[in-house]
Amino acid sequence: MSAVRFRRFAKRLLWLYLPTLLFLVIVLLPFYWMTITSFKQDRNIFDPKANPFWFSMAPTLKHYINLINPDKTDFLIWIQNSLMVAALVTVISVTIGIMAGYSLARLRYKGAETIGSSVFITYLVPPSLLFLPLSHVIGQLGLMETRWAMVLSYPTFLVPFCTWLLMGVGELIRGDVYHWGGLMAGALLGSVPIALVYVIFLDYYVSGLTAGATKG
Repeated sequence: MSAVRFRRFAKRLLWLYLPTLLFLVIVLLPFYWMTITSFKQDRNIFDPKANPFWFSMAPTLKHYINLINPDKTDFLIWIQNSLMVAALVTVISVTIGIMAGYSLARLRYKGAETIGSSVFITYLVPPSLLFLPLSHVIGQLGLMETRWAMVLSYPTFLVPFCTWLLMGVGELIRGDVYHWGGLMAGALLGSVPIALVYVIFLDYYVSGLTAGATKG
């Protein structure tokens, strides 16, 4: 191998391969940890002297069997509730967002820009501020501690987001090619910080998503 090729390889190794490997380790380690822990025996999990990255005892399917056993947990009911709520909220939010976004983007009527800005400002309102009024409304409707309470609550902050997002799609329908470049540039600049934060706090995200999926 010539000196030039070696320097090129060393440069790629230092600036491409090693950072990519580190990124993959950071991203995949929580999933590896969850997978291997799910097959460990309880004594193996809580043994401080055991190797946390591998099995010190024989693997077991006990945790999965107990999880789907209706006599031990309500996991299947939790999954059913989560899927039902997610499906209904998605259909409601996307349907309303498509109609509202198309109307605000394509139909030029008085106040359209004001309404569009109001939709965006509404999306910026923290969901925690809506907790008390929403709980009061849901209580008045007699939906407390039901799945329909979540179906009613989630669209309050998803509909403004879908509407604002689909307003950009409505602009693209006009056929202006330059809108694609602007949209992609904005999407790239907007996604890079989110990707960095996601990688850094991946462990917290995974634990939160897991808890929400199994107990929702």
